[in-house]
Amino acid sequence: MDGRCGTREHGGTARSAPQSDATFPGAGAMSTLLVVDDEPRVVTLLTRFLVAEGHSVITAPDGLAALELLRDKQVDLILLDLVMPRCNGLQLLGRMVETLQDQPPVIVLSCVNEVAA
Repeated sequence: MDGRCGTREHGGTARSAPQSDATFPGAGAMSTLLVVDDEPRVVTLLTRFLVAEGHSVITAPDGLAALELLRDKQVDLILLDLVMPRCNGLQLLGRMVETLQDQPPVIVLSCVNEVAA
């Protein structure tokens, strides 16, 4: 991988959320979901909720990590943040179309912490 997702770089500091696989103990998972977000609290919240509902959850802290996971793992749905370092959500969507034969459905989630006056 060349370390770049798109043509434009995202500025700012990156907070690293660890990649993980979480599954609901007990019965088989309903589906496999990929949560792509650089905010550890958001990843934890979504993962806990989805696992409690019986889903298998895979996480990635940015678009580049998500692309790597998507090359090796089949997922049923992606929950995607738009604003992330290294490779943002829109860049990831473009790369998915370019590089993956089958693209899973995507739900875009985004939150802005600050509002410009």
